[in-house]
This record gives sequence, C-alpha cells and structure tokens, in this order.
Amino acid sequence: MSLKTRSEMSRRLSNRASRIIGESMIVRGIKKMFRESRLLMLLYSTCFVAGIIFSSVPAAQAGRADEISNLKRLYDQKRFFELRGAVENYKGRDDARLLFFRGAVANTSYRPKASIAYLRQYIARARKDREWAREAYRLLADNFVKSCRYAEAASTYGTILARFRQGMKPAEIKDYENALAIYSSFSGTPRQTVLVGKDTAVGESTAETGWSVPVEANNQRIVLGLDTGANISLLAESIARKLGVRFLDASVTIGSITSISIRAKLGVLSEMRIGNAVVRNAIFLIMDDRTLTFPDGSMIKGVIGFPVIAGFREITFNSDGTVFIPRRAQAKSGPNMCLDASNILFRGEYANTDFTFVLDTGAARSILYLPFLEAFEKEVKAKYSLRAEKFTGVGGSEEVPAYIVKEFSVKFSGKPAQLPEIRLLTKALTDNGKFYYGNIGQDLIKRFRKMTLHFAPMKIRFE
Repeated sequence: MSLKTRSEMSRRLSNRASRIIGESMIVRGIKKMFRESRLLMLLYSTCFVAGIIFSSVPAAQAGRADEISNLKRLYDQKRFFELRGAVENYKGRDDARLLFFRGAVANTSYRPKASIAYLRQYIARARKDREWAREAYRLLADNFVKSCRYAEAASTYGTILARFRQGMKPAEIKDYENALAIYSSFSGTPRQTVLVGKDTAVGESTAETGWSVPVEANNQRIVLGLDTGANISLLAESIARKLGVRFLDASVTIGSITSISIRAKLGVLSEMRIGNAVVRNAIFLIMDDRTLTFPDGSMIKGVIGFPVIAGFREITFNSDGTVFIPRRAQAKSGPNMCLDASNILFRGEYANTDFTFVLDTGAARSILYLPFLEAFEKEVKAKYSLRAEKFTGVGGSEEVPAYIVKEFSVKFSGKPAQLPEIRLLTKALTDNGKFYYGNIGQDLIKRFRKMTLHFAPMKIRFE
C-alpha cells in the first residue's frame, strides 16, 4: 500500500545523486502503502458480460448492454473524465448497474456522500452480482475514508475480507487486512475538521523547490511540506512528540518499490494551526527518525498530505513557494479535475491531444509514464536516448531504463509550459504508471505564476 511527503524535503532530494524520478523517497514509499497500492488503486479488470446476445435479442436491449459495457470499459481503463460524460449522457433504461457507475463518478468527483448513497442502492439491488460487488465495497470504503468515517471504513474492509477473500491473491488479502487494521485503530477518532478564520498567506518566498508551511501545535512551530501526493500526513517520531500527537496503540507495515517493509505508528493531533486555518483531529503516519534520516545526518520532518489540503476547500500554490488559502472558497464552474482514490487527476494537452496526468506537489521532478511511450513510441525511440535512472524508495533503490525527452512542451489550462528535459519510464513501477501519462511535479507547476485547486467544484486552474 502507499501513503503515498517541501521546501526542505525537495531540497534534500534534489541535491542527491540517487535522485528520485519525480517523486520523493518517502512519498513513493508512502504511496506504495495507500495511494498507489493494489488496495486503493487496483481496478479489477473483470470483463462484464450481460449475457450472450443472439440475433433474436431486440436491438434496444442489445444497445443498452453495449452502453453499459462501454461504461465498464471506461471504468476499467480509468478514463474517468470520459466516464463522467458517458454517465451524464446515458440514455438507456433504468439499470441497477448504472447505480454503480453513478457511485463511481461521484467518488472520483469528490462527492463521497452522494457516492455512498448510489453504491448502497446498487449493492441492495444487485445482491447476486458478485462480479462488481467487491469493487463497489472498495469504493464505499474509500468514500468513508474521505469522509473521515473511520469505523465505517473499517467495517467495510472487514466485509470485503469476509465475503471475497476466496477470490483474492495473498498480496491483496494483506493489503485489505492492513487497511482494516489502520481504520480500526482510527475508529474512535472524531472526524477531521478544517476552519479557515480569514484569508491566509503562508510560506516564505524562495527559489527552492516545493511548498512548505509553518505548523503550530503544543506551543511548537515546525515547518512541513505540502504534498498532494501523500494520502495521509506524515511525521518523524520526534516531531510528532514535540507537536503533542496522541499515539495510538497500533502500528502498520508499509512497503516501497524495493520490496523492503517497515513498521510505522499511527497518531492523531487534536489541533494544529496553519496560518489562520485551524485543523482538528488530523491523522498521521509516524515513522522512526532513523528511517527518515539521510546519510549526511539531515532528516525529513514530515509533510501535510491530501486529507488536510483538501479540507482547505481551495488552495493556491504560487511559483515563489508561498501558499494562499481563502476564507471563502470561490465557486468555479466546469469541473476539470477528478480523483483516483486520493490521486488528483487533470488533463494536459500534448501534440494537440488531451492526456490525463497525476498532480504531485511533493515531487521535485515530473516524469512520464509507460502509456506516453506507447502513444509516441516511434518518435521517442527515433529521437531520444535511453539510460538507466535510479528510482529510490524506503530501504533501497532500483534502476529503471528511461528515455530522456528533450524540450518537452505541454499545455495546462490552455497555457503552455516547457521543460528542457523529462524522464520517460519504460517500466510501470506502480498502477499509476500503467494508466496515466505522467506525474506532474514542482518543475512544471512552477513554470506557471500560480496553480489553484478548487475541491468543491473539482477545478484546477493554472495562471
């Protein structure tokens, strides 16, 4: 699993020879646990068969089956932007399976309450449809996590293990058991709340990579990075104790790309301040200081992850390293952002075609994934060189063959940006690498004056 961690963190990583390709060492180790894990990200590519359609079946019935099959195809391929439009434009008759897709669209559109309602209706109406039932329960659990309803999330993971264990691989069982342990531990924790008292501008103007903000708690002030790629916030154990984090009587196992697993503790911070924002009951993954310490003695203190960042409702990342959080989120029409678990997805234009990318403010460098290579293989192989790149994770590293794409030009929000070069991986190290075209990090984001995330209407805007 991944949970799936800046100024300080990105600086340390960007100055090391064994550099991460687009993601920080800890972020990827964490993402392996939650965000990019088989548990939170594996979409089970089971083929839906509505029944053998003979020539005698009425054309309308066949058309409805084709329409539902198309929705399933889009979902399995994680083409969530297209799925949203296809569900909205569905013209067929009422079908219990349509409730599943409405629930899926609401989930990816960050509307967990609506998604829960749709998925519960689907489960109630399609009791015998085991083919999609496990995925429906997985989405349901993710909605409970996003809603900070931890006890219900734990109960749902327990249901998945009780009903579907027989068809799972050992690694999947371990992932679900770990999720059950995590959210069972948090089951007595009140829901996270975020109150922004007034407009707040935080962080220091700097030419360094990343975005960092001061966190105040327990009469202590610690600067932590903001990382949209972290599914849960992270702290080094010594920092957690300084801030007054309440440690839970539980620990979990997390892994990295190097297949080395480590134990991590869980904790809750009753209250912390970030500028004029007050965050209550934030949950944290807590790692031993030694795990987060580099050979030169420097240590990663931690990061503020997706749950808190999304709790702001709106946040602007400025190119100078500062952050702006408004008291009142400004409603923006026309959603152009969605979620895969807590992965923030958005569209970028390359070669006059729209492609889906993952947003990761904790990644020092952007990278391109295997689908990009498959789409432009002939051009890439003819123009660019291939070399081994070191991909570092918790406990070790792995070398990955990568093309060095020169003068990479892309458009976000219709505005152009260019990098002198970008790595294109030839191997999918995570599920993200199988479905999306790249991971967009600080080097591309900071080519724009600012980037704003609006979580209520699910809008991303580059200026």
